[in-house]
Amino acid sequence: MKILERHKSWIHTHFLTDCTRLPAHRVREVGFRMGAFLRSLGIVFGVHVEEHKGEPGLRIVLERIPFPDTLELIQVELQHVVEPIPARPPTVGAIRFTAAKRSQGEDANVEDDDLMESITRSR
Repeated sequence: MKILERHKSWIHTHFLTDCTRLPAHRVREVGFRMGAFLRSLGIVFGVHVEEHKGEPGLRIVLERIPFPDTLELIQVELQHVVEPIPARPPTVGAIRFTAAKRSQGEDANVEDDDLMESITRSR
């Protein structure tokens, strides 16, 4: 993930990223790591993640506007924190199992529950 732009609003600093979705554990990771860094600078405010419709990426919002020199340090650290996070999380596909057709022989009286139980046990 990369930081594309930085904007200042009334009392916040917004960092626009190229990330489309961010899993909850990654949001916590960014908040935890940036929180520790901000406290080391004497800043007691944190960061949060926002999604705005019509924007290509997520925003990471610093809940204050620091002095310019400090803001540069924060942006460098934030880029370092988010760099290993993929901009697009891996896709997850669904797998559908279908029961095989039964033969007309002696296995013809096998119930679906027995079939599913044998599939479960074979894993």
